[in-house]
Amino acid sequence: MKDKHPEWNKVISITPEFMAESLGNLKYDELAEFLKLLAEKIDQDGQKDASRGRTQLGQSLHDAAKNLDQAAEDIEKAWIICKPYMK
Repeated sequence: MKDKHPEWNKVISITPEFMAESLGNLKYDELAEFLKLLAEKIDQDGQKDASRGRTQLGQSLHDAAKNLDQAAEDIEKAWIICKPYMK
């Protein structure tokens, strides 16, 4: 049976630090897209949990998704600022 919430090392064979560094090095438009997709996934999980009566968990995940969306918007602003200077 597939583990629904696997530990990090079972999902990908790199460290969280390496992943953070790698994602942080993406062009900002690509990082913003990743953050939006992650926000969607987290929000979907929150909706499922809320519909199963796990209201606190659902709300926490919804709040996290909103914060990820806000982060994506801020990164998009950074992209607009730096895009003219990208090689």
